[in-house]
Amino acid sequence: MLSTSEIRNQIKNILDNHNLPKYDIFVSSCNEATSVLETEDSSYRALDAVGGAGGLLDFTSPKYNGIPVVVMPDLHARGYFVLDLLDFIVPDCGKSVLQLLCEKRLIVCCVGDIFHAEARARDRWKLAYEDFCAYYYDGEDSSRFSESRAMQDEMRENLSLLEILFLLKKSFPEHFHVLKGNHENIKNATYEPGENLDFGNRGFRKFCEEGIMCSEFVRIFYDEVVLHCISGFEMSLPLCAVFKNCVVSHAEPSRVFTREEIVNGRASDDVVFGLTWTANDAVSANTVDGTMKNLYKCGLFSVLSNPLKNSVWIAGHRPVPDVYLTRQNGRFIQIHNPEMEYVSLVRFGKKFNPDSDIYDVCPKKV
Repeated sequence: MLSTSEIRNQIKNILDNHNLPKYDIFVSSCNEATSVLETEDSSYRALDAVGGAGGLLDFTSPKYNGIPVVVMPDLHARGYFVLDLLDFIVPDCGKSVLQLLCEKRLIVCCVGDIFHAEARARDRWKLAYEDFCAYYYDGEDSSRFSESRAMQDEMRENLSLLEILFLLKKSFPEHFHVLKGNHENIKNATYEPGENLDFGNRGFRKFCEEGIMCSEFVRIFYDEVVLHCISGFEMSLPLCAVFKNCVVSHAEPSRVFTREEIVNGRASDDVVFGLTWTANDAVSANTVDGTMKNLYKCGLFSVLSNPLKNSVWIAGHRPVPDVYLTRQNGRFIQIHNPEMEYVSLVRFGKKFNPDSDIYDVCPKKV
C-alpha cells in the first residue's frame, strides 16, 4: 500500500494539474476502482439477489467496534475539500484522517454528488452554456464546446475529483466509501419502466443544462468508452451505509425500506430514487425510524438495544443555510452546506450531537 505521503502527493498533483486527465490513465484507474466496488468483501457489503455487490454497507459487526466514522456531505467537484479532510487532525486523537485511514482506524463515508460545481460556479456555467448552445442548438463546430474554457474548467474539477476518489477507493477499499447521489448520472439518463436499466436516474438541470452538458463534453472530448466507464463506476456505488450508531444515505428515505430492499436496491427504481432524490418535507414522519428498525434487526433479535435508540440518520442532497437541519423528531440530520467544508464525526459508543460533532476542515488562514 502507498504511504500517507505518497497518497497525499498524488492527490496534490491531481489538483495542481491544469489539464484534463489523460485518456488511458483515467480509463484504467476508473476500471480498477469499479472492480474494487464490484468485489467488496461480502462481510460488510452483502451480495444482492443476482450475486452482485449489494446496495447496503453494513458495519455493525463487532469487527468495527471502536472505529469512528466521518461523513462527508455532497462533494460537487470540490477535490480540495477531500484533501482538506485528509489533512484534518481528528480531535482527541492527534492524527490526521489520512493517517487513521492508513492504520484502518477510521471509516470515511461520502454521501455522493461527485459532479457539478453549483452556485459557486454560476458565472462559469453561464459562459459554458453559451458555448454549448452555439454547438448543440445552433450547429457550430463541436470544438466551440469541447474547447470552451469555462466547460473545460468545470470538467477539470469534476474529473480530478473522480481521480482522487478512484485512488482513495483503491487504497482503502474497506475504509473509504462513496454512496450514490442523484448527480451520479454521467449519461444524463432518465429511467423509463421496461425500457432501460437506469434505475433511480433522472436527467438533471439547475442553472442551465448541466446534465447533458457534462455528458456531451465527455462524449466529444474523449469518447463513448469513457462515458461508459464513468457510468459503470456510478452504477457500482452503494446506496446506504449502516454503522453502530448512524445510518448514511444521500437523501432522506422516501418511505420505510427493508434491509432486503436496500441490498437489492441497485435494481429498483423505487429504492434508488427514494434514497437519492427525496425533496425536503416530502415524506411522512417515520421513514427514518421505520427503516432504521429494519436495518438494525438481525434475525429474531436486534443487534443491540442501544444502536436504535442512540442512532441518527445523516444525509445531504439539499443545501442547508448554516451547519445542519433536522427533521423526523431530530433523528434525521441534513449536513450539506455547499459554501463550507463541514464534516460529521460519529464516534463509536457516543450519540452523535450535531452541535458539537460537526467540524470545519477548511484550513484556517493565518
